[in-house]
Amino acid sequence: MLISWTGTQRPKHERSPLWYIIAGSITAILLAYSIWTGAWTFTIVIVLTTGVYLAMHRIQPEEISVTVAEHGLLYGNTFIPWLDLSAYWILQAHNHSEIHFEWRKPKKKELCISTGNADILTLRQTLHSFLAERHDKNERLLDTISRVCKL
Repeated sequence: MLISWTGTQRPKHERSPLWYIIAGSITAILLAYSIWTGAWTFTIVIVLTTGVYLAMHRIQPEEISVTVAEHGLLYGNTFIPWLDLSAYWILQAHNHSEIHFEWRKPKKKELCISTGNADILTLRQTLHSFLAERHDKNERLLDTISRVCKL
């Protein structure tokens, strides 16, 4: 084991009462508009999206232990050998940082892990021995919108 930390599957957002008022108002306006115009498909989408959002965000993000070892990465109970990964990059936001791993198989979605309480500099130095760091990667637009809107 070279370095180990615990982090969450996704960032936990602290939402103020104002956030809930704004989100509820936008949802109510869209719902009223869809009913007024007779756009029933849009009405169903709004109701389903709201329901899924509420159901998903009642569950607290799970803490996951991550260990970087000489032969690979241990993510929870899953071992990922270095041969399965091709590169990594670290994205740092205001109050959250995460590390992304790129798979060698092009059709697999990147693995995103919260850095939790890990020291970013130590993490970079450790991973540099096994993988190349990609400096050309940035946060995706939808991820930025989700982070800014605390979704």
